[in-house]
Amino acid sequence: MIRWIYLVLSMNFIFGVAYGLDTNSSSDIQKSVLRLKHQLTEGTIPSKLLPFLNLTAVEKEKASHNGSLQFIVDDDYKKGISKDPPVLNINEMTHDGNKTIVKISEEATYQLIQKWVDQAASGFMMALMSTKLKDKRLEPRHIAQHNNCTQVAKSITEHAQCVVTILKRLDDQRRKIRKFKKLKFRRSQLRRARAKRDLPETYREDKERVVQQKQQYELKGKKEMTSPFSLIAKTLTDIVRENKNKEKEPKKKWQTVINEIKDELNRIKQKKKDQEDFRNVFSKYSRTMKMLGLNPETAFRRAGLDSIGEEISAANTTGKLSEEEQVLKKPLMMIRDGVKLGMMLTGQNVSNFDDRKIALMSPQFMSVLPDEQANDTVNLLSPSVFALHESGSELDQMLSLSRAMRFLSENGHDDWMNFVLEASGVTEAVEKMRFDERKQEMEAFRKHFSNENGQPMYFTRQNVSEMYGDYKTSKIDSMEKLHKSMSAAQMHEMNSTGYAIMSSQQISEFYGPGSPYNDSHAYENYRNLRRNDIPDILENNIHQMAREEQAFKVARQKDVVLSPLLFTWITLAPKTASQPIVLSPLVFSPLILSPSALGPLILSPWIFSPLILSPRVLAPIILSPTIFSPIILSPLALSPLILSPAVADPLILSPFVLTPFILSPLVMVPLILNPFCLSPLLGVPNTLSPIILSPFVLSPFVLSPPYVNAFVLSPYFLSPIVLSDGLLFTAVLSPSFLSSL
Repeated sequence: MIRWIYLVLSMNFIFGVAYGLDTNSSSDIQKSVLRLKHQLTEGTIPSKLLPFLNLTAVEKEKASHNGSLQFIVDDDYKKGISKDPPVLNINEMTHDGNKTIVKISEEATYQLIQKWVDQAASGFMMALMSTKLKDKRLEPRHIAQHNNCTQVAKSITEHAQCVVTILKRLDDQRRKIRKFKKLKFRRSQLRRARAKRDLPETYREDKERVVQQKQQYELKGKKEMTSPFSLIAKTLTDIVRENKNKEKEPKKKWQTVINEIKDELNRIKQKKKDQEDFRNVFSKYSRTMKMLGLNPETAFRRAGLDSIGEEISAANTTGKLSEEEQVLKKPLMMIRDGVKLGMMLTGQNVSNFDDRKIALMSPQFMSVLPDEQANDTVNLLSPSVFALHESGSELDQMLSLSRAMRFLSENGHDDWMNFVLEASGVTEAVEKMRFDERKQEMEAFRKHFSNENGQPMYFTRQNVSEMYGDYKTSKIDSMEKLHKSMSAAQMHEMNSTGYAIMSSQQISEFYGPGSPYNDSHAYENYRNLRRNDIPDILENNIHQMAREEQAFKVARQKDVVLSPLLFTWITLAPKTASQPIVLSPLVFSPLILSPSALGPLILSPWIFSPLILSPRVLAPIILSPTIFSPIILSPLALSPLILSPAVADPLILSPFVLTPFILSPLVMVPLILNPFCLSPLLGVPNTLSPIILSPFVLSPFVLSPPYVNAFVLSPYFLSPIVLSDGLLFTAVLSPSFLSSL
């Protein structure tokens, strides 16, 4: 196919080059196309188009077509470019400009989904154990054994067995402590009883304890035991938190905040160190490839390591300084040389001076963490004032804010330190660091998992909408809505324990009617759970997984049972439409472009839920009344209507075969342009349901009297009307053969 010719012809400015026309005129463009087609038919190409063509390919095709250029016109104008999506075989991939599609087998699909489910279950158990492993009752060897066990685990069952081992150890420790407390309590009781027996009788009578009864009792609260300075600090802290809208968030002690910042910094430094080591290894390969005359950037790009190649290339070019940088470097070097000379005159150590930092008249106020490289820093008139820690030099320790508040009580000291960290914004530093890191990781993820056109190679709301329709998109919207509704306390609970407990409103919105995740059983079950019982239930589930009594298996086809579908559009979702729907009413839930096979509808009324361009095969409707649910352009086969009355449900351009109507009264159900065959009506009274332009064959009417009804332009064959005497029935231009009226 000579597609490059088509591309050239489709560019308007080419016609202007070839014929000097106004490319803004559609008539001129059409004339140019006709003129160019005529010249190609004659065997000539305009000279001004030659720079845009692959002449070698043209001559090759011209030779294979006996010197004619007609193949260009036949190929591109008669056939055109097909806009139909390509037919893919298993394990083939295509890209349509918006999304990348890889076709895999049905079995591979279930395996992939099962893998995702296993990863989710494994991730939950890891998050749960991250808290359990911090328990001081566990010995280091137990933690090491657990880590080794999870590394070699090859299934969810084996991972659950590793978790159960730790849970059993904690339960044993808890039992021992409980027994020890009971024994200690009994010993104290025996000791008091023995001491009481040893006392003289008169002393016992004098010291006998008597329960005092009063109208009211006054107990000292925590505030009464707190100093006024502590109360002031707590009040100020509450005011600051209220201004930050953090009243519902759990409070953190200042020691916890400092430790979190320290841990986060250590983790970021370790991550940068790992990246630097990784980059150094690849820089060696880069130098080797350059010595061999190869381009390292091209090699890294082919291996999917574009960013590494760019970083190595940038690192190799950062050695040269610009003129501005050289001008700025001179005064800085003069300062460093002066400091070095002064240190030498005073007899101080100047080894590795060029690698050390200089702090000259640069005091630090309220520093959060101590300088980890204090020995590599030269401090000149640069103390740390009001530091939030007590590390560093003696002067820094004396000037620290923590030590300055030691004159207060222990509680007062902690309360004022909590206020200082809250007011200064240090408590949000960890979350900001984590947010920035997640943002960088997400940008890197999007960069690495995008194709050459910048389109994402992972699921987004846009490509899910294009591939799977509105129903699947509504699931993404529900998940986003749930995530946005989570409170700060729930997010903290999720980060610390691995899970968060949904509120009643969240359960109702996520599992209740109107949600694509509607599940009546889960809805009632979760609403009745008590918050204190959930940790025990989760641990019990893990025990069952370890004993292989419970497993997370992907269902091949899930029945929709007791799950009403309200205002849910099922579009381009044949798998969803093919699921058996039982005791699940459909209300304002149209099925569009969603064919159904083996998807019966049982005890599930349809209300304002039309069926459009959705053929149904082996999908009977049983005990499911329908109202205002027309069937349009949706052929039916082997889908009987049994004990299912219908009201205002016209069938338009929807032929059906082997689809009998049995004991299903019809009211205002016209059949328009709707031929049918082998579909008898048995015990189906009908009114205001004319058959218009709908011939039918081998479809008798038995015990189905019509009332105010008609056959209009609808010939029928071998379809007698038996025991169906109605009222005001009319047949207009509807001949019959081997039938009766």
